[in-house]
Amino acid sequence: MKEKITFAALGLVRDFRDLSSEEVQAWVALKWLSREPIEVEKVSRNIFIFICRSGEDRDRIIALSTACYEGALFVFKRWIPNSSLRDYDFSWATV
Repeated sequence: MKEKITFAALGLVRDFRDLSSEEVQAWVALKWLSREPIEVEKVSRNIFIFICRSGEDRDRIIALSTACYEGALFVFKRWIPNSSLRDYDFSWATV
């Protein structure tokens, strides 16, 4: 991550495929409504960070709670600065 992140969400993907950040980035750019572009980076095999330029875009992702990309289930959580991936509980989501 190149710059200080202010607004972001983490997304854990449940799928047998190892999705790339480029695939997920293309999905976000093509299908999601946002005020500003959202940058996607892969932080582990099945966790992505969705970096937003506005709190409104980040809050919209969190409000979704889940999303589906070509059969893969994403579960979203609000990113907390200086936290470890172990601090997040992806075992539940509102659907």
